[in-house]
Amino acid sequence: MSRLKNYDFILIITPVLLSLFGLLMIYSSSMVTAIVEGNESTHYFVRQLIWFILGMGGFVFASIFPYKKYQRLIKVIILVTVFLLIGVLLFGTTINNAKSWFIIGPISIQPAELAKLALIMYLASVYSKKQSYIDNFTHG
Repeated sequence: MSRLKNYDFILIITPVLLSLFGLLMIYSSSMVTAIVEGNESTHYFVRQLIWFILGMGGFVFASIFPYKKYQRLIKVIILVTVFLLIGVLLFGTTINNAKSWFIIGPISIQPAELAKLALIMYLASVYSKKQSYIDNFTHG
């Protein structure tokens, strides 16, 4: 319970409420399209709801996982990301004239999105190691 005191609940509740509002808008705007395509009226809503639940699970995991351990894993994260980016060039699927997706069953993955996160994590790791001399322009 003492760990919960450290969280800024406004920063947690705001995106969750915006996501729930987005789910409502998806249902409202895609209900007729889903019926015209021969699906249930909630087809797109349910698909987005599943991704919302998976995203919330990832959020809970990331908030519980100690962030200092990411720094130890950064080399592995960068290597996996580089292999995924090379792999998409060799084995990727072309969608809209861009070969940038892996399609694994019903799931499509775009490694460039993972590369963005890996780059942010890498830069955060590098800058945290240089914290003692970061204000020196030539050395930092």
